[in-house]
Amino acid sequence: MPQTIGAFLALSTVMMFSLNYQQTAIQSNMSAVNSEMEVMANAVAAETMQYISSKPFDSNTSNDTVTEKNAVSALLTNPIAFGRDGGFADAMDIDDFHGMEPDSVWFPVTDSDGFNFTVKATVRYIDDYGTESQVPTWLKEVTLTVDGPENNGHKLLFHPVSVTRQFSPQWY
Repeated sequence: MPQTIGAFLALSTVMMFSLNYQQTAIQSNMSAVNSEMEVMANAVAAETMQYISSKPFDSNTSNDTVTEKNAVSALLTNPIAFGRDGGFADAMDIDDFHGMEPDSVWFPVTDSDGFNFTVKATVRYIDDYGTESQVPTWLKEVTLTVDGPENNGHKLLFHPVSVTRQFSPQWY
């Protein structure tokens, strides 16, 4: 009987060490996957920011209402009017991205496999010190928040990635 109890305790100890090892291996693998997802999310954010930067600073700078010679910031889009119905492809200028439906961006890993990332954008006017402004200024700040995919209800990207960039008219 004492030998059976001893064998049972030895087996229990080995099982606990094995379980701890497996948990550590799983956590290590999850951290590696999260790191890869962060790299992909940053690439998605950079690509999306590049797309946003291809748009005019403001609708009134693209139609020549506001120009370098007629640089009146009060003629720029009011922050209350930021945003636009539709998706990212429908945006005509930078502030149209504000509050749009989140965009789903496919990140291919192979020809047939990849991951969907969700991109949300917020746009605001800022002053020269980086503080939010309630009136039009020559600086717009775009913040993109990229969230990653899930696998069986588990997030592959532990925390969303945020990227911020400031824009101004080319002549400012």
